[in-house]
Amino acid sequence: MKVRTVTLTLVTSALLALYSGCGNDGSNPPGIGAGNDAGGIVHHDSAIPDAPSGDTGPNPATCTDHVKNGNETDVDCGGSTCPPCADTQHCAAPTDCKSGNCVAMTCVAATCMDHIKNGKETDIDCGGGDCTPCLVGKSCKGTADCQSNICTNGTCLCTGGMVTIPTALTLGGSYCIDPTEVTKKEYNDFWVANPNLGTNLPASCSFKTSYTPSSDWPPTLTSSGYNGGDPVHYVDWCDAYAYCRWKGKRLCGAIAGGAVPQASLADRLQDAWYNACSALGANAWPYGSSYNPNAFYGADKFIDAGPPDISPVRDMGSNIVTSCQGGASGLYMMSGNVAEWEDSCDASAGSSDNCLVRGGSYTSNMNQLRCDAMAAATRGTRSATLGFRCCL
Repeated sequence: MKVRTVTLTLVTSALLALYSGCGNDGSNPPGIGAGNDAGGIVHHDSAIPDAPSGDTGPNPATCTDHVKNGNETDVDCGGSTCPPCADTQHCAAPTDCKSGNCVAMTCVAATCMDHIKNGKETDIDCGGGDCTPCLVGKSCKGTADCQSNICTNGTCLCTGGMVTIPTALTLGGSYCIDPTEVTKKEYNDFWVANPNLGTNLPASCSFKTSYTPSSDWPPTLTSSGYNGGDPVHYVDWCDAYAYCRWKGKRLCGAIAGGAVPQASLADRLQDAWYNACSALGANAWPYGSSYNPNAFYGADKFIDAGPPDISPVRDMGSNIVTSCQGGASGLYMMSGNVAEWEDSCDASAGSSDNCLVRGGSYTSNMNQLRCDAMAAATRGTRSATLGFRCCL
């Protein structure tokens, strides 16, 4: 056993010495080293053969492989190359979602309050049938997309003769308002048509039996004694509401349409009448921030000019009498003359509901003529000092 061990050791040492002498430093076993040895033998770094020419390795990510890969945010969707994801799927940005709405890394359904133009909307959060009609200046595809019912060249516009009033809303947009109070001549057209009471009035007006003003009616529309350009008065809230609806408009209330809460009477972002009167909240009176008794038809104007009375707002040719400038160009008589009914009532029970009246009248003093003045009358009141104008 001792002789065999010595012999094996000597043989091993001799082989290592021979290998080292053949150009190998002994760090790589035979057949594993790189390069050519002294005998011209090529040694490979790996025993694994090279891949055949044309083999591209693993399949690349696609949008139809049913795997979340590449830069997809969910399986086969999202990212820069695949279609947007459906609701409830994962996302990293709004563009990853069909709805355009990515909340907490999840695609959520389009709504009319998400400040994104999505779903069937024609502009941000409006139009398309699912959301409320759009304000003036917004994009549209048809008349139903517009609060004004006028869509021209893809934009909502005001109907002819109305004044466009801008807003300070975050999403922008404008609305329409009559340039003056409704005249006797204009109201007479409605009165002669005598539209059905039931189809033009809300349930709170069920007490109504006619649209006839309680006094100073009918108007004189001939040249002798013509008064058709005076604002109509002796009309109650329901008369005003029905007339505006008959004209395809609405009694001024909320900018977005419908009634405005009485607590918001001086909120330029909600109240259409106030926003127009005050030049988007900038003025205390329609013309500015300093009281001028001669700027409109209030009580102070008549102290030295005879008994107070209403003043015409249009001539016999229906041209506007351009006095008492309002809070926007082309807008008149927002304070004084006759106070104006507003779609802002404290209940919906009937004739005893208290509804706001705006702007004061020819009998009003300085504070009552302010754009933010608080005044009300019961829904069924007909008075010499009460008229109205319409919005859209």
